This record gives sequence, C-alpha cells and structure tokens, in this order.
Amino acid sequence: MFTPDEIRHAVIGTLALLRGDPEGMRHFDCSVEGFFRSFGVFLLLLAPFVLGLWAQFAMMELRADGVDVGWFLAIKLGALACAWLAYPLIVAGLAPTLGMSATYGGFVVTRNWASLVVAVPLSLIDVAYLLGLVERGTAGGLGLFAFGFNIYIGIQITRLAARTPMGTTIGLVILETALNLLISLLSDKLLGI
Repeated sequence: MFTPDEIRHAVIGTLALLRGDPEGMRHFDCSVEGFFRSFGVFLLLLAPFVLGLWAQFAMMELRADGVDVGWFLAIKLGALACAWLAYPLIVAGLAPTLGMSATYGGFVVTRNWASLVVAVPLSLIDVAYLLGLVERGTAGGLGLFAFGFNIYIGIQITRLAARTPMGTTIGLVILETALNLLISLLSDKLLGI
C-alpha cells in the first residue's frame, strides 16, 4: 500500500506547510496516480477513526440508551467515508470558478495526507479519555483545542497547496467544516441520537 518513506515524506511536507513553507509541497506525489493513491490514506486512519468513535460512544453513554456499538461504528465510519469523498468532489466542481483548476490535484493530495497529522492530537485525547486519565469535560476542552488545530491546518494547506486568496481559503475551510458537521448530524439522525 504505502511505504514508510512515503508516509514520512507526507508528514514532513505537512509540517513544513504548517510552518508556512510552500516547499513542503515537494514532499507529496501530486501526479494523477498520487492523487488517487492519496484517498487510500483513509485506510491508515481507520484505527484513529475507530478509536475516536469508541471514545465518542463512551462519552455519550449511548449503551445506556440502547444504541448498539457495532451499528454506531458502522454508521459513523460510513459517514466519515462520505465526508472524505464528498468534499473533494464538491471542490472539483468549484475549482474552475475559484481559479484553482491547476492546483486542485495537489490540494487534495496534501489535504488527504495532512489528515495523518490532524489525527495525532485527536487520538491522544481519545486514548487519555478511554484510559481514564482525563474526565469527559477535560477531553471535550482538549477536543476544542484539536478542532482549532484542525482549522489551522486546513487554512495552511488550502492557502499553500491550492494557492487561493485568504477569503477563498477561509471559505473552503468553512465549507469542509460545515459539510463534515452536516454529515455527522445526518448520521446521528440515522442512529436516533
């Protein structure tokens, strides 16, 4: 699937972009093949996704409400997969209007790979909560910090990889955040929570 060297380069490139260094882009394979391969990063994120969903299930005390953990995980993983694919498809339709046709592929590659870095603080919070090292309220507060970090990464990746003006950059990050929230809320509705 992915080589350790490919993963290392993606992390190095993401960290460079976070520092505002556009040279970080050279660490990503932005070819057509690299574009499609980058969607496979979702598979690398399955463990952090399941960990996060398990923590969410525990925090919401859904078992007491009669929600089956298997059903919860299946619906929520399906929602994550939908969000993973929906945003790039929507941006593909907007790319010509936003003047990012030439940078779209690299933007998506970078966004997909940057998800590995985004997953780190979220996973640490989830592990700390599940091990009883932090209370629910503390985990929620730390989750807000992680959300802010995610927004920052989104802005940096969009600004440097898509080379969009700041207004467009912020609009795209808001679009992704709103889309993720909408899909999550729809999955909650499906679960009856």
